[in-house]
Amino acid sequence: GDILAQLPGAGPLLVRDDAPVRDFVEVRDVAEGLLRIARGTSTGIFNLGSGVGHSVREIATLLCEEAGEPGREVRATRPTGRRSSLVLDAAPAREHFGWRPSVPLRDGLRQLLNGTR
Repeated sequence: GDILAQLPGAGPLLVRDDAPVRDFVEVRDVAEGLLRIARGTSTGIFNLGSGVGHSVREIATLLCEEAGEPGREVRATRPTGRRSSLVLDAAPAREHFGWRPSVPLRDGLRQLLNGTR
């Protein structure tokens, strides 16, 4: 939300910390995964993720590009300097329920930016 509120805009795009890496998945893909798990017969803990991590900086840069602002500076206002990476292994969800994310990251960001979710 903080990033989207700055688009379009001028000057640097400000984020608290640009280094954390997360596994971003489109909300409809997650909803589909939860539905498959709820309807399935397997039990256990199942992660719903892409298995690919992207930093906050990468996401901000991609959103700037999609907003027609390529090359806009992304600046961290409170970088922690800590390594933080949360990337999920969704192989069990694939194996048990045939689930995998269907929306590529850039497409999901474009839809989010354009409000077409």
